[in-house]
Amino acid sequence: LGIASLVGVTSVEVAAQQRVTPGDPDASYLVLKLEGDPSIVPDRMPKFGPYLDAAQIAAVRQWISDGALQ
Repeated sequence: LGIASLVGVTSVEVAAQQRVTPGDPDASYLVLKLEGDPSIVPDRMPKFGPYLDAAQIAAVRQWISDGALQ
């Protein structure tokens, strides 16, 4: 997926959330999928692993915190 299909776009699985909410990683569905919060998302991403490690997820969180720029 390109950046235009992530930033400010509503999630298909959870319509109440955007895939990426610039400046707010905790409100971004992408982060929830990567971290695997079972109370909100049905499956962790990628579905069968291998999963991103803490440093990689932190980098995604930082990118979102910084505004999710191209």
